[in-house]
Amino acid sequence: MLKKYYNTLIVLFLILAPTENGAKMLFPSHKDILISSPFWSCEVLGLYSCNPKINYIRSPIKVAFMDTGFNLDLQFLKYLTIERTYNAVLNKPFPIDDQSGHGTSVISVFIDTIQRIEAEIGQSIPVSYVLVKATNDLEKSPETLLIKSYAFLFIDPTIDIVNVSLAGQGYSFNEQNLLESLYSEKEYKMMQYGYYKTKSMIVVPAGNNGINLDKIDEYPCSYQIPNAICVGNMNNFNPKTSTNFGYDVDVLINGEKIRAVTKNGKYNMLSGTSFSVPQISAYLAYAKYFYPSLSRDEIKTALIKSVSSKKLCIYSKSCGLFSFNEFKKQLNVIVMSNEVISGDQ
Repeated sequence: MLKKYYNTLIVLFLILAPTENGAKMLFPSHKDILISSPFWSCEVLGLYSCNPKINYIRSPIKVAFMDTGFNLDLQFLKYLTIERTYNAVLNKPFPIDDQSGHGTSVISVFIDTIQRIEAEIGQSIPVSYVLVKATNDLEKSPETLLIKSYAFLFIDPTIDIVNVSLAGQGYSFNEQNLLESLYSEKEYKMMQYGYYKTKSMIVVPAGNNGINLDKIDEYPCSYQIPNAICVGNMNNFNPKTSTNFGYDVDVLINGEKIRAVTKNGKYNMLSGTSFSVPQISAYLAYAKYFYPSLSRDEIKTALIKSVSSKKLCIYSKSCGLFSFNEFKKQLNVIVMSNEVISGDQ
């Protein structure tokens, strides 16, 4: 009977699929479906590697920021889809004011990078935000505030990416245990905060002390949590003496003279691994949105392999400077490999 109506079904699909309502009619229970394409989407066929220019009806990527606060009065932040906010210092949702300006600048770099990616690929990447004021002082991030911040975030298992542009040389047993337990996705009780588990990817800075992390630790990078990505600062192929380096560093990207918005709404050129981190978070948002079948470990593997030239092996695990074009290639390689394995089974 299906053969009898096969041609009719194909014609119906070609008529309806290019529209959002038509797509919803055809695939009412499909989470990720094509909304503008004259042909079957890679998503429907399970072939992401064919990489057509397509749009999907899909939930936004949820990105959380843990920082010094955020000036929500600024114009560029007023139009964000903000799901939740939390002030760990006061232990309440508001205010999340930004006295130092660090958090405001960090999130502005993320937004700018997302916009650059969208312009390059000709597709939008919808993002929703969870904003956490973890500390007042960039130089002083007490363990209790960090744990409270993580706990607030990880009670939500739907968060895709956590951007933490905070680092220091103070080791925290509780922080390490919490992050390790979250990676294993086992229920874990952290003091009075309850049980949490997550599938988030955590993006953290290598730090700006010019030290070799193979010899001297900087946290949270040196915890070496599998779902954490440690980001160093590199300008072209000239290593900056300020960035920490070593095998603990997963990826290098330019963090020198990055255009960012200050807490007063003015633009400034800022430097440091803090501004390398939100760029990588944005590229991960791209991967999470367009390659939802890939696990966080597969995405991290692709990220580490995505370098333009392997000249910097003493500076990071990736041995080179991050390349978006290489990242797209590596993601497709993994998808194609998974398709072959799936086909063999």
